[in-house]
Amino acid sequence: QIKTLLRHLSPHETFMLARAVPVYGVKVRLFAKRDADNDYVIIATNNLDHTDAMALYSRRWEIETLFSCFKGRGFNLEDTHLTQLDRVSKLVAVCALAFCWSYRIGIKTVQQHPKRRKLKKHGRPQQSLFAIGLDVLIDGLREYFFAGNRRVFEVLISYLSPSPRPLRL
Repeated sequence: QIKTLLRHLSPHETFMLARAVPVYGVKVRLFAKRDADNDYVIIATNNLDHTDAMALYSRRWEIETLFSCFKGRGFNLEDTHLTQLDRVSKLVAVCALAFCWSYRIGIKTVQQHPKRRKLKKHGRPQQSLFAIGLDVLIDGLREYFFAGNRRVFEVLISYLSPSPRPLRL
């Protein structure tokens, strides 16, 4: 039934069923989208107003990416074995700042050096913007702490402000 209902949906177009439908006794509104791989993303929500659930879902997915980076991909928070809430809270705050800093550096790096983001055979990037930025951040911090290159550090720090300096890799 769903495939029949959605067969005319073009990639990246969002569909919303006009009426709420019961699913296991709960009224839900259905949203669907066909992604770039031609697969369906279907969301059922009990929020019955006309809010775009796809937009909310994509924002939620961004935080999932953050949590994924916290667990692995560079931060490995679980390896700390911290259990005291105040320490965990401080560590998460520092990691969130480092994530945003890395992500922002990654965006600017790719804007200034597009070849830095290589694509795999299936067309997806080899590295995320976060991973690219984290690599640049780590290299820059090493350059500062081990070689005393203050200029690199000043450029990295500028990425915490609204108008950062250009990166020179």
